[in-house]
Amino acid sequence: NFRPPSSGYPERWVKKDFENAQKRFAKTKKPKDKKTLEEIKAKYGSKHGEKYGFNYVRMINEVDDTLKNLKTYYPGYEGQGYDIEGFVWFQGFNDQFNDFHEEYDINLSNFIKDVRKHYSKPNLPFIIGQMGHGGTDKEKLKRKRKPASGGLKGVKDAQAACCARKEFKGTVALVKTEGHWDWKADAVFSKGWREHLEEWKKVGAQRPYHYLGSPYFYFMSGRDFGKAMLKLTK
Repeated sequence: NFRPPSSGYPERWVKKDFENAQKRFAKTKKPKDKKTLEEIKAKYGSKHGEKYGFNYVRMINEVDDTLKNLKTYYPGYEGQGYDIEGFVWFQGFNDQFNDFHEEYDINLSNFIKDVRKHYSKPNLPFIIGQMGHGGTDKEKLKRKRKPASGGLKGVKDAQAACCARKEFKGTVALVKTEGHWDWKADAVFSKGWREHLEEWKKVGAQRPYHYLGSPYFYFMSGRDFGKAMLKLTK
């Protein structure tokens, strides 16, 4: 849903979904599994902004609305102007599914370029927060858990690859967050947060895909985003 305009219509995924639907129908012969190409396309939306890219459009509209109405959002604003100094991007969990990670690198690259173009900021500093679900591989192995693999690893690798592009040298930085995974919150969640509610309230508030809602995780990651941004904007 954050697919940027310059990535265009997701033809690859429409084709793949259609082929999968045909395979399912061939096995089941159930009417609900028989999908036409038009039905598959409707799933994504016929134009940018309906379904694919919906959140990109919403994001841009929200920022634009804020900039146009600064007095409303910031009563102390007296028309002195503003400047967009940088952009922090911290997303990717859902892109590990359905092979979306295979295009994450190019889509993220287009995302950066499109945002820069929209705000006429060709070198706008970007911080990419690399996904850190479950902590580092070293810590996972220490606790007898599997290291990052499949789509999760695919997104993390794609985020690193995008930041390493020569065209982004000095203006885009990768910040790892896996080292801030909150193992205290993890321990409470794992033994049953409902049964240990009072203890849980002190360390977490969400599911693992939202980093357990850990204040520690978000504080430490946010601090690192800020430090990295300061380096890019000096």
